[in-house]
Amino acid sequence: MKKYGIKIKSIVKCNDKFLIVERWYDDRIEEPYQWEFLDTDLEDDELPETACMRVIAESTGINSARIVSMAYSWKYQLGDNNYLGLAFLCEVPDEPVMLSEELGDYKWVEVEELTDYISKQAIIDDMKQAQVI
Repeated sequence: MKKYGIKIKSIVKCNDKFLIVERWYDDRIEEPYQWEFLDTDLEDDELPETACMRVIAESTGINSARIVSMAYSWKYQLGDNNYLGLAFLCEVPDEPVMLSEELGDYKWVEVEELTDYISKQAIIDDMKQAQVI
């Protein structure tokens, strides 16, 4: 039986820089920590916009984010599970990040630096097509 899920990605900007976070994946791979944007699963009875704001607050301690736009969507399959992804472009004020324990580190990077950290070219391509970068 196929299962379906919705993934929410929060692309966070502050003063023309993007927030990326380092997340641990698996000790069995060469680089167990990978840089990415904030993301979360949509919870039952939760609106996508609410999930977007929730993951920013839970991951960074910043509660004053503002959604600029729903930038793009994507889909993927993992095993028997099908996922729809919704990426939101958000802005936050210049305030300290208090990183959650599940994340290893964070950086604010210029648009030119994104490809140095984000390993999935499809994400960069989607951001370009959506004119986020």
